[in-house]
Amino acid sequence: MPNWKKTLTCAALLISLISPSAAQAATVVLDAGHGGSDPGAIGVNGLYEKIANRQITMLLKEELIARGYTVILTSETDQNMSLQQRVDVKEREKADLFISIHANAYPKDSQVSGTLVLYFDKNHIDPNYLPSPEMIPLTEQNKRLAQLVLDGIVSKAHTVNRGIVPSSVFVVRKGTMPSILVETVFLSNASDEAKLLDPSFRAKVAEGIADGVSAFLPLPGEFPDTNGHWAREAILRMKEQGIVEGSNSLFAPQRPLSRAEFLAMADRLFGFTAEEDSQVLPPDEESEGEEDAVAGPEEDVTDDVYGQPPQGDGSGSGGSDIGGDPAGGDGSTDTDGSDGDPADHDGSTGTDGADSDPAPTHEFSDLHADHWGYAIVKKAMEKGYVQGYPDGTVRPDDTISRAEVSALFDRIWEHSVQTKATLSFVDVDPNSWYALAVNRLGQIGLLFGVRPNTFAPDRSMTRAEAAVLFDRFIQYQDNQSKTPL
Repeated sequence: MPNWKKTLTCAALLISLISPSAAQAATVVLDAGHGGSDPGAIGVNGLYEKIANRQITMLLKEELIARGYTVILTSETDQNMSLQQRVDVKEREKADLFISIHANAYPKDSQVSGTLVLYFDKNHIDPNYLPSPEMIPLTEQNKRLAQLVLDGIVSKAHTVNRGIVPSSVFVVRKGTMPSILVETVFLSNASDEAKLLDPSFRAKVAEGIADGVSAFLPLPGEFPDTNGHWAREAILRMKEQGIVEGSNSLFAPQRPLSRAEFLAMADRLFGFTAEEDSQVLPPDEESEGEEDAVAGPEEDVTDDVYGQPPQGDGSGSGGSDIGGDPAGGDGSTDTDGSDGDPADHDGSTGTDGADSDPAPTHEFSDLHADHWGYAIVKKAMEKGYVQGYPDGTVRPDDTISRAEVSALFDRIWEHSVQTKATLSFVDVDPNSWYALAVNRLGQIGLLFGVRPNTFAPDRSMTRAEAAVLFDRFIQYQDNQSKTPL
C-alpha cells in the first residue's frame, strides 16, 4: 500500500502556487587577464594565456548569470587594457566582487602544476606596491573568497591545490571590494597546458569558481539559479514538500539526475525505506588538501601584473548553457542535451523484464556502506525496484535516463491505472521494457515528450524534470482524491 499520503499532509497537497520573489542580484566584475597585443604567458606548446583566460571568463560569466548574478566584464573583446583601467571598471560598476582570471608560468621548473589564488592581505604589504586604503580592512573577506574559489576549482577540476597566496598584484590591492586573482594552472607545464585546451576542463574550472562565488556571496531568495526557469514553481513546491533539496542555496536545475538521487527523491515521496535514515542529496564535496596546500614559487606572477604607477600602465608583455521554457511543454523538453544512460542498462533502474540476473546478494562493487545513498539503494533492491548489472555493479552515481525514470517510478508507485494499448511516441518501441510505463505516465499527464510525438527515452533526466514529475504526481493524486465515488 503506497504511503505517500502518510508522508505528505493534506495542507501540503493543497499548497498554492509559489510566486518567485525577485532576487536582488549581486554584481561580479570579471577580468580576463592580458589581451590584445599582450598574450600573457605562452605555453610550452604555444597556447597564449590571453586565449585561455578569455575562454574561462566567458564560461564563468554564463555560469554566474545562470545562477542569478549580474556580471560585468572589464572588456567585452580581446584588447589591450591597463591595470588601472581594469580597476576603474570594478569601481565604476560598484561591484560586490572582482575576479581576475589568469594562467600561471614557472619556466624554471616545468614540473610545477596546479591552481593558486592571489589575494591582498594587510599583513603582507609590499612597501613598493601600496594598496588602496579601503582594501586594508577587506583582508579577511579577500582571504575567504580566495579559499572558497580555490576549493571550488580543486573540487570540480581536480587540479593540484597550491593554496591561497597573499599578494600585492595591482588589481587585487587596488579598489574597494573583495578582489582575487585566479591562476588556473601552469602553462609552463605540458599537462596543465593540455588541460586548458580541453573545453570540458575549462567548463569545470568556471563551475568551480562559480561555486566559490555562490558560497561567499549567496543570493537572497529560494534557489536563485532557478529564477526565470520554466520549472521554478514546481521546484519550489517540491522543496516545500521536502522532496528536493539544494546545495549552497542552489538547485542546479539543469544537472542530470543520478540514479541514487532519483531513488532518494522517490523515497521522500513514497517512504519505501520506512523509518530508516535517508538523505535526499549527497553532501557537499569536501575540498581536497586544504591543510596540505603550499604556496607557489616566488615567480608565480610576473611584474607586469603588479602595475607600479607611474611606470607605465602595467599591461606589459607576457610572463606569467541554460534552457528556456519549452513551447507548449512540460519540463521534459528542457534538458541539458545529455545522451542518456548506457546502452547496456538492465533492470537496475526498474526495467520490466530485465535481461540480467540480479547478483545473489545485495553487495555490489560500486555500492559501499559509506556512500550517501547506500541505505536507500539497498532498500530499493530489497523491494525489487532495482537490480544490478551483469558486471556486479549498480552504478548509483550514473545519470538516469528518461526511460529508466518512467519505468522505475511506475514500479515504485503501486497503482491500478489502466493504459491504452497504443503509443503516441514514435521513438518508443511498443515492445521495449519501458513502453508500458511511458505510455501510462504520459496518458495521465505526468510525462510528456521533448517535442510532438518524440519522447527521447535515452536522454538523461535533469533535476528540474524530476521535480516537475513529482509535482505533477502530487497534483494528480490530489485530483483523484477529490473525484466523487
